[in-house]
Amino acid sequence: MTQLILVRHGVTRHNVERRVQGSTQTELLEEGFGQAKDLGKRLAGEKIDATYSSSLKRAVQTAKEVLRHHPKLKLHCIPQLNERSFGIAEGFRFSELKRFPGILSEATEKLDYEYKPARGESWGEVRKRAMHAIRAVLKKHAGEETVLVVAHGGTNRMILSGLIGLPIQKSFVFRQHNACINRLQIKGKRVRVQALNDISHIRKEHVVDAVG
Repeated sequence: MTQLILVRHGVTRHNVERRVQGSTQTELLEEGFGQAKDLGKRLAGEKIDATYSSSLKRAVQTAKEVLRHHPKLKLHCIPQLNERSFGIAEGFRFSELKRFPGILSEATEKLDYEYKPARGESWGEVRKRAMHAIRAVLKKHAGEETVLVVAHGGTNRMILSGLIGLPIQKSFVFRQHNACINRLQIKGKRVRVQALNDISHIRKEHVVDAVG
């Protein structure tokens, strides 16, 4: 049975300012590095056989803080684990997104999951590529191995819903705070959820009010 530890990157300025981040290359804030260090300490004593992250810098920075405690492991970056590209909508505050009605809705089940902003991609495309990537990782590490994957709020939601077998319209039932931990046991098509959005390891001084 493969143990999957799926985490979200630490906090960035875009998160704090409630801006659409997507494929934009952003870095962790000081508090974000603090969250990543807390995450690293939480996972320091665990057996981890392989580590993967998206290719975006905020995810890589978070993963590297964990790998400080696992120096023999190599980080493998997979672009298919990147956050959704929101195209021309990136950089806008969430409060400004009325000009892109297909991106946000008060009721997530009413979202158009196939909506693509100019130069961007749809949630449907994100789920397809992210699931392809995670299934390849799980196949490679089938057996009694533990795999750490560092990705993003949206990507994690697509992976969680895909693995559990929920329709894409239910993906946003999962909260994903910065540097949170999700734990799943996977054997073939059998998936057992052990933890979701666990942030009990984040020290009080590193807690930030940000988009989750």
